Amino acid sequence: MGPTLIYRTGQLGDTLVAVPAIRAIKAAAPDRPLILLTDRHPEVSLVSSWDILGATGLFDDVLFYQPAKGRLLGWSALFDVAREIRRRRPQAMFYFRDERWPHLRRDRWFFQTICGIPHFHGTVEWHGRERQDARVRLPSEVDRLLEIVSLAGIPVPDPGTARFDLPVPEADRHDVDRLWRESGLDAAAPLIAFAPGSKMPAKEWPIDNYVAVARWVLASDPRAHVLVLGGADDVAHGERLREAAGARTINAAGRLSVLATAHALGRCDAYVGNDSGVMHAAAAARVPCVAIFSARDNPGRWEPYGRGHVVLRTTPPCAGCMLQVCVERQMACVRAIEPMHVIHALAKTMAVSEGSRVLGF
Repeated sequence: MGPTLIYRTGQLGDTLVAVPAIRAIKAAAPDRPLILLTDRHPEVSLVSSWDILGATGLFDDVLFYQPAKGRLLGWSALFDVAREIRRRRPQAMFYFRDERWPHLRRDRWFFQTICGIPHFHGTVEWHGRERQDARVRLPSEVDRLLEIVSLAGIPVPDPGTARFDLPVPEADRHDVDRLWRESGLDAAAPLIAFAPGSKMPAKEWPIDNYVAVARWVLASDPRAHVLVLGGADDVAHGERLREAAGARTINAAGRLSVLATAHALGRCDAYVGNDSGVMHAAAAARVPCVAIFSARDNPGRWEPYGRGHVVLRTTPPCAGCMLQVCVERQMACVRAIEPMHVIHALAKTMAVSEGSRVLGF
């Protein structure tokens, strides 16, 4: 039996939610090689799927493509990818593209007819769901991908119970240990992760609101610390938060790799932040999340996976807009969430989270 091709695009969050499905595929046929087909964007600073999946040991090979704007690929690059896929002779493919992608049937034709992949999983079953009312709760993206795998006859975990089990290289563990030593973090003290950044401006809760919540955390318990996490683009937000919240706020944005960030999150008692890749990393590390969501997409799809999380969102008339930048309404949906809403959710989360230290408020 030849290898299996898995097609998944996107950045940190998109990749993390696919890990349980990929693990299920590998567990069903451990000796069958897996090939990842994914995009890359060298012109911008984005986490690629391979940045996370390459360290898992799940894949034997990777094929990259650089998408043409608004299309899968330009014609020349399209046939280059087809040639490389045909050379590897995959016998099955799992199509894990975002269900809102408008060219699902065309892509199925390309992979089966042009690339010669006989067994294709993941297209028709999900087409059209994006036409539902924006207020309708959709399944978690984790469970959607697992159901695609299940429809191929592969055993999968029950909805809501999948595990991620991200491997963390020793060098990344050492980086986190060094951060803890340099910052004077005490394992016995409450530690709250904040992630105020997002690659989509329409998802960002105002930084001044994060400052208000961080000040409450630090005032509630003299032992508590706030750890700001994110990528290089989030350093400025982290500095603003550190300067305004004061002592016991550590800005680690841009200092850790993706997997080191996941490892650091595993040492935290709770997460507070936007709908972002860092949020999905916190959920993967089984850290209770207070997640602040815009109303741009349906509820359910991208919420933190598992139990013990609190999702804060509103449902204005413009819900489901799918805007990346909201100019006309100035992000009214996310701005309607007040700092006190987040504080109440965090206090409740810390009080009921098994094994967490309760903030001394």
